[in-house]
Amino acid sequence: MLKSFAKAFATAVVILFIVGPFYLMFIDSFQPLQELFGKTFHFVPRKFTLASYAKLMVGTDFYLYARNSVITSISASVIALIISVFTSYALVKFRFRGRRALSISLILTQMIPMVTVVLPLYVLLKTLGLVDTHLGLIIVFCGFGVPYCTLILRGFLATVPVEVEEAATIDGCTQLGAFIRVTLPLSMPGLIAVFLVFFVFVWSSLIVPLMLTSTTRAATLPVYMSALLELSGRQSLETYGAVLAGGVILALPPAVIFIALRKYLVEGITVGSTTG
Repeated sequence: MLKSFAKAFATAVVILFIVGPFYLMFIDSFQPLQELFGKTFHFVPRKFTLASYAKLMVGTDFYLYARNSVITSISASVIALIISVFTSYALVKFRFRGRRALSISLILTQMIPMVTVVLPLYVLLKTLGLVDTHLGLIIVFCGFGVPYCTLILRGFLATVPVEVEEAATIDGCTQLGAFIRVTLPLSMPGLIAVFLVFFVFVWSSLIVPLMLTSTTRAATLPVYMSALLELSGRQSLETYGAVLAGGVILALPPAVIFIALRKYLVEGITVGSTTG
């Protein structure tokens, strides 16, 4: 009885504090401003309108920011995953001088707050002429993501039995061939899970693009949303509706990807939690 009550209470807390805000943001984005700021609260809007989405998209640079987010997030996630999978494979399967020092350095990088290195990175990118560019953002995000992804992928690749790769080499595969044809397919749930987690991190990141971009040339959606949020407190209530609509759109891609790949994500988390 007590156990059932605890589960029900935990579920209610999750719904109230996690699902609740997203639901309110979603329904409020479709409400007329008069109803949104009225005295009576409605869990389901009496009237649905797309005025907030029109305010967000029509006559603005929304699509440029969205394009920048897509380019930066996908490119950084793919590149970081490719580098990380080869790095983690080397750390798991090979013994070489400096292997332990490399592993420790990867762990130490996770102890450094991102905000403390953004300014030095800005100076470096400005010297290289990469400020306010897609390439500059991708390089910085890969610098943050490769150590993290490598540490996570080590656990997944360690679960692949050595005998499986040895059998592949006996059948005529090279070391690289066995890695591509055997190890990667067996580690696919982990790869997808790591890709999804890092994609969401890049997609929703604000500090890095806010510090390293200044125009629509490379600035991402979170930067645009930050500017809108500031305007909503100084100008009109219509901007507040646009902020809600932008929040829905910003949360949509990670939600769609999670739903489409939830099977692999759950498998990846399960495998990662059982590895030492």
